[in-house]
Amino acid sequence: MNNEGFNFQLSTLNFQLFLILGNGGVKNTKTYEESKELSGYVLTLQNFDRLIQEGMKDGTIIVSENKIETDRTFDL
Repeated sequence: MNNEGFNFQLSTLNFQLFLILGNGGVKNTKTYEESKELSGYVLTLQNFDRLIQEGMKDGTIIVSENKIETDRTFDL
């Protein structure tokens, strides 16, 4: 496949048992900090990461080998 002219930013959250992929959008800057759109995606993933980590710590999110269980609703 020829990706000439296509630059995509893939954002990820890597937990011990699972990986969450996020929309990185089209990469048209050298770093995500230089792009308002990409910075927004990264901030959303960082907030989601914090919420998941807190939930795993306080027991409101249970992570097993093949499930993520919670009754919580996340406002990002």
